[in-house]
Amino acid sequence: MSSLPEMLTLLVEALRNPAARESAVREFQLIARMGPVNGNPNSKKIYEVLADLAYDLEYFVPDPVRRAEDPSYYGHEQLEQEIKVTLRRLGELGVEVPAE
Repeated sequence: MSSLPEMLTLLVEALRNPAARESAVREFQLIARMGPVNGNPNSKKIYEVLADLAYDLEYFVPDPVRRAEDPSYYGHEQLEQEIKVTLRRLGELGVEVPAE
């Protein structure tokens, strides 16, 4: 089972702290792959939103040289947008989302 508060903390950390962004993203992905979250009637939907983000984050490549190797890779700006959209979707599902 995944820890929703821990995953939310990692996403907010990735938004606020570019220096820690890559490690926060990778840790989020590991936790998201553990399975559905507990304690919410919408846990299946919440997990689907988080799992989708974890998959999408596979294409985040902070290094512009490496990013140029594949057109599907993206950088910091799109990462921020992906996380913000996910936080908004979670809020719509009744999750108390920390301030960005």
